[in-house]
Amino acid sequence: MAKSGTSVFGGRKPLFGAESEIGQVDLNLTPLMDVMSNILFFLMASVGASVVALLPASLPTRSDSASGAEPPVDQVMMTVQITPVGFKVSGANERLKAADVAALRFELPKEAGKGEWGMPYDELTTRLSTIKEKYKASDTVILLPENQVPYEVIIKTMDASRGKGKEGSLTLFPKVVISDLVK
Repeated sequence: MAKSGTSVFGGRKPLFGAESEIGQVDLNLTPLMDVMSNILFFLMASVGASVVALLPASLPTRSDSASGAEPPVDQVMMTVQITPVGFKVSGANERLKAADVAALRFELPKEAGKGEWGMPYDELTTRLSTIKEKYKASDTVILLPENQVPYEVIIKTMDASRGKGKEGSLTLFPKVVISDLVK
């Protein structure tokens, strides 16, 4: 206790009068800490759930064939590279001869007079339909656009490789995968 006339804080007079220096005040912070720890727990749980919800994930699909089986001879995987000068197309199948794989390669230059990105979509659909006639089990095409290719050109190329062109609505390669070149 302090002497009368002085405060416990070192002043001459008590802060709230002489009676204020008689009792001690203890703050009970336990209920406040309980509430804060509960709020903190729920905040951390909700942030963790939102991060998981934003992560892109691809799930494996069930395949009818065995996982280690080679692709059938009548199935090829086509790759269409989209460049500012046109399309570069190639196909792949491990069981085909080198001459057959080389026959799947072709290039289609962009059409003159159709603007900066006047691509030959109809010709691409026609050439892919001849490949589809020969390799009927084929259903996947991989698009490899370069960085400067506009989104509109990618979408039109997807439609052309699926068979949605001037020739009507064919079913050429319904599974379209967009990828990037490994540099």
